[in-house]
Amino acid sequence: MAESGVFNGTTAIRELPSGKIVGSLHGSVRGFSWDGSRVVVSRWNGGTDYEAELVRWADQKLIWHRSALAQSMLARPDSADVLIGINRADGRAPELVVVNGAGTATTIVRDALVTWPCPCPAGP
Repeated sequence: MAESGVFNGTTAIRELPSGKIVGSLHGSVRGFSWDGSRVVVSRWNGGTDYEAELVRWADQKLIWHRSALAQSMLARPDSADVLIGINRADGRAPELVVVNGAGTATTIVRDALVTWPCPCPAGP
């Protein structure tokens, strides 16, 4: 589980069900890869400068990055691929980018975002 600090710019990775902190990252986590080993992070560098990153959280190895704001992500089942919805740093149309396990990125559509209804439904 990722617990983003609202005011300190860091995210704690917690083991479940113990709740023990097992890692810490600079930025706000948008989601985990299918196997849980990687996270999509949106890192704020000040002003309007953001970095979208795919990071292996255990050793903080940077797999992919781009000057953009990571808004959302989806993990492809049984795969290392992730889909990242980004707002581009140059202010142009948002994009959906697929990043594979090796860190190769492919923009699959422009002028699109992945969103979910909020507040998210809870309960049975």
